[in-house]
Amino acid sequence: MPSVDDHPEAAASLFADNLSEAAASPCANDRHDQAASQDDARDMASLSSEARSGKAKHASKDRPEATPDRSPEGAFARVVVLVSHAPRTSADLKARLKREGFPNESIDEAITRATACLLVNDEVYAEAYARSREGRGIGIDRIRRDLKAKGIDVGMFPFWEEFVAEHDADEQFAQALAWAQHHIPTSKHPGKSLYEALLRRGFSPSVAFKVLSRLDLSVYS
Repeated sequence: MPSVDDHPEAAASLFADNLSEAAASPCANDRHDQAASQDDARDMASLSSEARSGKAKHASKDRPEATPDRSPEGAFARVVVLVSHAPRTSADLKARLKREGFPNESIDEAITRATACLLVNDEVYAEAYARSREGRGIGIDRIRRDLKAKGIDVGMFPFWEEFVAEHDADEQFAQALAWAQHHIPTSKHPGKSLYEALLRRGFSPSVAFKVLSRLDLSVYS
């Protein structure tokens, strides 16, 4: 299960609101599709609950195993179930559905439909993630790398330019210094260790050097 760090509460709230509208027009093709999506989602959630409680093993003795629905409708129903637990990126969902055996055509159609429903919104996810990590003392470079690893290119979203503007060199220095003051290493070479730690957290070399200078440390010590 993805952690809270990976799926901030801000995004969770938005996706939870949109989940209730997932089967409404234009998210469902018609009333029949709407009912089918809701029924499929409930069935999947029920099967998941049975599996956790150990009941599925006994139930399988009484009825034949159902053939998985790999259609676009089945893929969309699976997306509804997945995002009901935590917000997910479109890349994450595509990878998950692929692992579960859905064909590419069904995956693409389901993700497109979920995006239209706002069940999947990479920009909202990215901004919530960035704000959350910022609050934990993570630098811009690290946030960008982490989101890229999740399949999100933040450069394509308007919020990123504003986010970067909010974190000029002085702001980055203040953020890095605040973190460093509480995490000075007790190793043999504290300056070098702190410098490397700041780089791992996404701060630039110039900011890291400036922090060490303020703390009377050297990267060579």
